[in-house]
Amino acid sequence: MDILKELKPHEKLEELRILEFLKNDDSFSGTAFPSLKYLIFEDMRCWEVWGPFESNAFPQLETLQILRCPILRGQLPNHLPSLVSLEIKYCEQLACCLPSAPCIRELRIRNSSKVALQEMPSSLEVLRIEGSNVESIFEAITNSNSNSQPSSSNFYSFLGDCLPSSLTQLTIFNCNKLHLPDFLPSLPLDTFTNLNQLNIYNCKNIGCVTVSQSLPKLATFSIRGCPNVASFPTQGLPAPNLFRFTISYCNKLESFPSHMNTLLPKLEYLHIDDCPEIESFPEGGMPPSLRTLSITNCHKLLGSPSSLPYLFGTIFITKCGDVGVQGSSPPHLPPTIDN
Repeated sequence: MDILKELKPHEKLEELRILEFLKNDDSFSGTAFPSLKYLIFEDMRCWEVWGPFESNAFPQLETLQILRCPILRGQLPNHLPSLVSLEIKYCEQLACCLPSAPCIRELRIRNSSKVALQEMPSSLEVLRIEGSNVESIFEAITNSNSNSQPSSSNFYSFLGDCLPSSLTQLTIFNCNKLHLPDFLPSLPLDTFTNLNQLNIYNCKNIGCVTVSQSLPKLATFSIRGCPNVASFPTQGLPAPNLFRFTISYCNKLESFPSHMNTLLPKLEYLHIDDCPEIESFPEGGMPPSLRTLSITNCHKLLGSPSSLPYLFGTIFITKCGDVGVQGSSPPHLPPTIDN
């Protein structure tokens, strides 16, 4: 049974959400909806095929979400001229190229590693890639920018060259094949001058972060669960508008970025969690703008009472041996600390 044809929705319908159709004989055609702007498929456990599609089936579609459709196969509409936001989540069997979408600004691919991009949209502002085996998403882009076939170990060596400079938010999560083919794998940030938010989570093959020019719009930077990250750029992290900085579960990281007191003049929140090899605070001290410093399970960092920085604000210390005393302030804390 073709659900859309049986429902006979009005041709001027602007929003359609289809949830939890579980009958094995149900299907969805590519029936044209000339006015549809929002289309969401969610928890379609038995949905296998979408299509064939009528020509220019969704000319006004702005948002498309396909969520938790684990056996969906086949194709997506090949051209969505008005699409702004696309999310594909937990569609493990969906093996197809993503639609051509010249206006797209937000792309989120989560645990759907068989989808592929023919080209990276130059208009893209928000990108979230999640999954341990997502190299096929970018394989076509790699091939179009290189005369040789990349090896399975360096699918992401082109990150800095192929991701658009228009990006304002970049999240890379559980991408364990994310690395460069050099001796010291790194994540280049030079081309992302418009980034406002950068999140890197659980990417075990990144060894360092590199940047040679200012990131003037970066406000939030979080790196978490990257056990092989050993260093930040030797010249420091030039992010004059960085407000929040989080470093967690980076077991090999030995030091903070250099020159934090001058290169991060607007930093107000710094959180350090489970970085056991960091031994000291940066030379030159912390930025004078810092208001909250949170330190958890970093025994070497707080091995000496004199190592604590002076700042006007609040320090939270947790699981750092004898440095922190619950319910009272240690006597060696600087007098500028409120709590």
